[in-house]
Amino acid sequence: MESAVRYYRELSRETPIVYEVDVIVAGGGVSGCAAAVSAARNGAKTLLVERNGVPGGIATAGLMSNIGNAFMTLENMPVVKGIPREVVERLVSEGGTKPGWHRPEQPGVVFDPEIMKIVLIDMLREAGVDVLLHALTVGVIKEGARVRGVLIESKSGRQAAVAANVIDATGEADLAHFAGARCRVVPSGGSMLFRLANVDLDRAVDWIGEHRESFPDGSDGVKDYETFRRNWKEFGFFFFPHHGGKKFKPWNDAIESGEYSEKDGDWYALNAFGMYGLAGDGTVVINSNYMWLTDVDVRLYSKAELEGRRVCHRVAEFLRKHLPGFEKAIVVQTAEDWGQRRNRLIEGRTTLTNDDVIAGREWDDVIGRFPLKQVGEPRFGVEIPFGVMVPLNVEGLLVASGKSISTDPVGLIRGMSRCMTLGEAAGVAAAIGSRSDTPAERVPIREVQKQLVAQGAYLGPAERLAALGLQSST
Repeated sequence: MESAVRYYRELSRETPIVYEVDVIVAGGGVSGCAAAVSAARNGAKTLLVERNGVPGGIATAGLMSNIGNAFMTLENMPVVKGIPREVVERLVSEGGTKPGWHRPEQPGVVFDPEIMKIVLIDMLREAGVDVLLHALTVGVIKEGARVRGVLIESKSGRQAAVAANVIDATGEADLAHFAGARCRVVPSGGSMLFRLANVDLDRAVDWIGEHRESFPDGSDGVKDYETFRRNWKEFGFFFFPHHGGKKFKPWNDAIESGEYSEKDGDWYALNAFGMYGLAGDGTVVINSNYMWLTDVDVRLYSKAELEGRRVCHRVAEFLRKHLPGFEKAIVVQTAEDWGQRRNRLIEGRTTLTNDDVIAGREWDDVIGRFPLKQVGEPRFGVEIPFGVMVPLNVEGLLVASGKSISTDPVGLIRGMSRCMTLGEAAGVAAAIGSRSDTPAERVPIREVQKQLVAQGAYLGPAERLAALGLQSST
């Protein structure tokens, strides 16, 4: 039984206000970057606060070098545009991904995480966003129910920043929690990704084809081995399905013989073997080890990150022995950040449910769309309502991370393209609200939608926009 918590009483102090801006974005992952860029492009003086030394969050520090290809439906109808698509197109132009990504058969837009860093840095710089790195938001400043700023801790000490509106893109709804919004925590697994160099992916693809009968057809958006091979040979994307290793007989044989275990202490799914690589650089990112965390607790996160790096080397050793083309592979990088899939989320003004998604429900406050990639899906994808980002009990705060918005089940629309869609909309609302010191959640939704359409976001076909009063149907 744990002992009672003891307390230390801090002396009262004055904290210097070092930033006075229109919009503050906490968290510089892809949703936070999209939010900051969107707000700044709409004329708001914007501050982005990020705890790492680079922007990108899970996409860069977390080494998840794959954007799930949720940009078009199975019929190849584009339903995600705006900033999410701009990021991918910039990656293509900078050589960070391949140009043949815009196909329903391509399950993920694999990218170089180093080039992703540059793409995001350039977008933030061009928009005029003030970026504060190595800084952690540790609290909020409130006037009644209204969030008016954040408290920041860094090597510069404790500082404050104030704004008309604040966007929480921390991934764990930290600011919503600090502000007293209604939140809940859902235990889940997370991964520690790592990167291998000196791999021969051509040889690996051919060898996997020799065991075609056990290829994990239909897993993680990959139809079959022929699709997997074509994505590599013709388009330069190596995407082996996450959890596909659990179905692949040669690797299962090693487990059954006792040579390898899918578990290591608290770690499990060591045979998930999600793999993401690009033609030409001889590297591949591995997503293949999980730990289950029950709370948003820095002690648990620390344990996962410390132990996870050792487990990465164990997985790498198995691949060297059991995947031709990987014999000389070396671990050149483990992720700086543990990748927690779900944890704290808000109770929002609107809760998007799985039934809503399957039914293709329309929302008056739609701010974006995404595809289901399944038979019978709505032709123009599924609508995302603005209300999922609006926490209860507080004002002037929007939550823009896909895993911490109000959905049932939690994480229903997590994923990078959807996170950027949320961030772009949050940035627009926050910027518009800042012009008249209006809380972002109270900005007329038609103003937000009109601006989203103007900057290239996709809210639906012409007839849907006409029904919303955004444009004529003719």
